[in-house]
Amino acid sequence: MEALRRVLVVVLVIAGVWAFFLADLSPLVSVRPETRPPRGNERIVPVSGPDWRVFLATVDEAAFGRGPEAWRAGPEQDYMSSVARKLFYRPDEGPFAGIVPDLERPYGFVLLELDGRRYVLQRITLADDDFQFGSGYASIAPPDRFFRPWRRWSPWLLGAALLAYLILPWPRREAGLIAHARWRVVMSDLLSLLLFLPFFALPFFIIGGSVQTFTVGWPLLIGLWTIAALGLWAFWLAAWSSGFALRIEEDGLGLRSFGSWRRFAWSEMESFGPAVRRSPGWMRALGVLAALSGRSGGAATMLATSSSYGGLAIRLRDQHTLLLWICTPLGAPTLDGAEELPIALRRAGIAEFEEPLIHEGFGRGLLVPSRRLIDSAGTRAGSED
Repeated sequence: MEALRRVLVVVLVIAGVWAFFLADLSPLVSVRPETRPPRGNERIVPVSGPDWRVFLATVDEAAFGRGPEAWRAGPEQDYMSSVARKLFYRPDEGPFAGIVPDLERPYGFVLLELDGRRYVLQRITLADDDFQFGSGYASIAPPDRFFRPWRRWSPWLLGAALLAYLILPWPRREAGLIAHARWRVVMSDLLSLLLFLPFFALPFFIIGGSVQTFTVGWPLLIGLWTIAALGLWAFWLAAWSSGFALRIEEDGLGLRSFGSWRRFAWSEMESFGPAVRRSPGWMRALGVLAALSGRSGGAATMLATSSSYGGLAIRLRDQHTLLLWICTPLGAPTLDGAEELPIALRRAGIAEFEEPLIHEGFGRGLLVPSRRLIDSAGTRAGSED
């Protein structure tokens, strides 16, 4: 259930971002009153009849902001021209459907004439080329009703993501369980979202279109979505943390991970003691180089890559070590009730060692081969076995 919770959040967030930027490039036509003097070279199409009179009279009212609000909310308006507003329609709307074929290039527009008044009827052609790297949609966009008809669903999809996160049942917290505090899990999810969402959505903001991000802005995806993938990895860690629990039993330890239990008998355990998790050597070296470069954030990068986590290592007789990370880099406990673990291990007669075992790497590293651990002298902990 914890994995499903995060999968639904990620899928719905992706769908919300996609719907927000998805553009409909279907051709449109626009109409507005012509207020400029005739130039003599325009193509004029006389129109007549009651349908045209009613339609253009309403265009006059709406274009200058005097039409009925209900009517003006239908075709919508995008921007103020020098005098009148331009109104948009689908090619099959209005009485001008038969004139649309005349709007093909090289003309692009015609002047409608009725009772001495003229109206500019223009074909609006949208294309992927209108989306430019770094500036987004380069032309004046039609109203969202035409250009981004799916944008209105974006808030609903994002709200559904929040709802799915909240209403799905959380793992049971039975008495005596040693588990991560719920508020820590929620904070981990929030930080994962803050790492994933900005870097996932940024290419769409830069290009301005969902599909066009792949056709025009694909170089952005390589770097930014690599960082966003770290957010997905953080979501996985949060899901694991939320479902993780320990239970002290009479004959050993019970460990829950993603809903399934595994038991480790006291007789399987050889010894226990402190453990330290740190970043790999190559990452610590990169942190030092970042600090020496003098660039902004270099010192913070070095601190982040050199931080370590405290935990408990339980050596098993099968040449594996159970690693339980129970402290933050600042020493604060991450598992409620973890202080009971050393007490239970001593009570069971498990030998205790004092020198910490070092685990280098990412992730939880729950059950690892002992040979992958390093002791305080810098040698492999399992090298003697």
